[in-house]
Amino acid sequence: MNQHVSQPSNSLNNNWLTGSKALLTFGLFGFAYFLSFVMRSVSAVIAPEMVQDFSLTNAQLGSLGSAYFLGFAAMQLPLGIWLDRFGSRRTHATLLLVSVVGCVLFATAQSSVVLWIGRALMGAGVAGALMSGLKAFRFWFAPNQQQSLAAWMLMVGSLGALSATVPARWLMDLAGWRGVFWCVAALLILASLLILTLLSRDEERHSAQRLQEANEDGLWSGYLEVFRDPYFWRFALMTLLGHASFISLQSLWAGPWLIQVSGLSAEQAAQVLLLFNFVLMIGFLAVGLIMPWVRAQGWSMIRITAVGSGMLILLQLLMAVNDWPHGWLLWPVFGLLSTFFSLVQPHVCLTFPAAQTGRAYTAYNLLIFLGIFGWQWLFGVIIDLLRATGLADPSAFRGSMLFCVFAQAVGLLVFCRWRAQPRKPE
Repeated sequence: MNQHVSQPSNSLNNNWLTGSKALLTFGLFGFAYFLSFVMRSVSAVIAPEMVQDFSLTNAQLGSLGSAYFLGFAAMQLPLGIWLDRFGSRRTHATLLLVSVVGCVLFATAQSSVVLWIGRALMGAGVAGALMSGLKAFRFWFAPNQQQSLAAWMLMVGSLGALSATVPARWLMDLAGWRGVFWCVAALLILASLLILTLLSRDEERHSAQRLQEANEDGLWSGYLEVFRDPYFWRFALMTLLGHASFISLQSLWAGPWLIQVSGLSAEQAAQVLLLFNFVLMIGFLAVGLIMPWVRAQGWSMIRITAVGSGMLILLQLLMAVNDWPHGWLLWPVFGLLSTFFSLVQPHVCLTFPAAQTGRAYTAYNLLIFLGIFGWQWLFGVIIDLLRATGLADPSAFRGSMLFCVFAQAVGLLVFCRWRAQPRKPE
């Protein structure tokens, strides 16, 4: 039986955006999302400088990297309410200024504590970078475009991650790692002003109207319906164990892995990360383009997730045990295979009523970023524990990766045996 995402109607708006207006709307949200990925991914490139300047252990580095995701996760539940009540334009433009404060703190920090606070504020400020876009897209674009738009947003994010590799190293040579964050702060201010002044207010007006029509007892009650949904949790399990683990590696541990395990220099690692994120970007573009064909073939998201997760688990196992001179080539393949995750969140969240769009997306995003926070910290803790037993750094990194593989394999088994089905269309 085909288990496609239900495509609820959007009776308040049947005038979908086309042409220049569609490009402007996508471009404004895409620009802010690009900057959020720059901030998210740059840790993997500046990690050697952070360790040297602040004498950080692997566990401390993991905690610093995960602070971004903790701040991000902490904002998700209130963010969903703000999006459903005030709309994407005002909510996103305001929150971006919080990231500006975080960048300034990080750029001027003289202690690891201030660094941590700055990273947490960066994450909190871009908590709506993707969710606000997806919320607005549900109003402005046709239902059958939603998964493609989500994939293309992630493609733009990958371009931001791409910019946080070799280009970031170039900028660091000119202005230092602190100068990178001063530049990002200025661009975030620009993004906030553009969103506030150029986006139409129609979506935020209709957000309030939808809430009134939904006749909910309270804004928070919508989260109870989301978190009680078994189909939501079936996919959230694989997201917590698989998708979150991938992002924790992409945004922090990939750089140290390439240096410690693959034996590359910091500059060479940045070049591999550039290739990694370029392949990731192309993968998201391809996913968005082929999604109509995939739907036509009758592939369910359950099948896509099971096959994609299984392939990722096998690849990570190979990464953990191989000792090839060019083992770093597996990282771009890792990025390419992971792109199927871009389809999962919109699939699950579009099964909820339109009035709950913001809360469905942010509830799911909360779990993603709690998972990233946990994996970034845990990966470093396991490395330090294994080193304490006498293992060399490469073996400790491999052992941590094997733990990730085991957790994901258990999760995939549960996912395949769980029979929860999507709710019926509205």
